[in-house]
Amino acid sequence: MTDSLEQMVARWKQVAQHAATYDLTLDDWLNDLDLRDLIDRNMSKQAGPVARVMVDLDSADRAFRESTAESRDSLWGTSAGAKHDHERQWWYFRYPKFPRGTMRSDLEHAGIIARDRTSPPGKR
Repeated sequence: MTDSLEQMVARWKQVAQHAATYDLTLDDWLNDLDLRDLIDRNMSKQAGPVARVMVDLDSADRAFRESTAESRDSLWGTSAGAKHDHERQWWYFRYPKFPRGTMRSDLEHAGIIARDRTSPPGKR
């Protein structure tokens, strides 16, 4: 059973609330970005008013943008990134401002952020 648009927006709102210090994997993050893309695709298919959903989505998007930093390239990488429009699919070009744990390590390994050489291992 697929989630309703309202349920997907509620899940996106939760992602946005924890985006700044995300500590799961880069793969988890990409799945969350795909959720936002799915919301975008479903918004265009909605019949009838979606004003309440739009208010919630705008609020979550604002929180997400404030909690993340912009990347020049899509986080999916250059081959998949060629399919992402920087303006229309802006969420694919953002990463946590203060990533923790595995997320920080994954972003460093992918070359998205510089390795933190100021902190001893395990203290990032």
